[in-house]
Amino acid sequence: MKKKIIIGGILLLAIISLGVFFAMPQINEIQKNAYINNFEVFVEEVKERHGDYSKAEWETIGKQYQKLSIQDRLSHEKVLTKEDEKRISALDGEYLAYRTKGYFDQIIESTKKAYDNTIEYTDGLIEGVKNALENNTENE
Repeated sequence: MKKKIIIGGILLLAIISLGVFFAMPQINEIQKNAYINNFEVFVEEVKERHGDYSKAEWETIGKQYQKLSIQDRLSHEKVLTKEDEKRISALDGEYLAYRTKGYFDQIIESTKKAYDNTIEYTDGLIEGVKNALENNTENE
């Protein structure tokens, strides 16, 4: 009787082990697809909002990108197909294009503000010199 229970337990353990062994590739595939989907959603959000992000937000987004592009990619590296790699590389390219555009938009905006401030300063300087000259000629 004990032999039957032991053999039954071993058989049950073997069946469970085989089930887990054959289920692992499916689990890895699901996790890989979730990773790629998360990366796609991330890039889509950057695409939609890249013009609105502040410098601090870009820093946070850069950290998220590093996690998706490097850390998460490495953890799924063994199950990525060539097609997956191409898709991920395309997502990298899209993100970097929007990041570059966002960076240049910030430079343009900063330059415009500096230019506007210079114009205001120059206008104020000219007005001050003009007033000083008028006051000086009135006193003579």
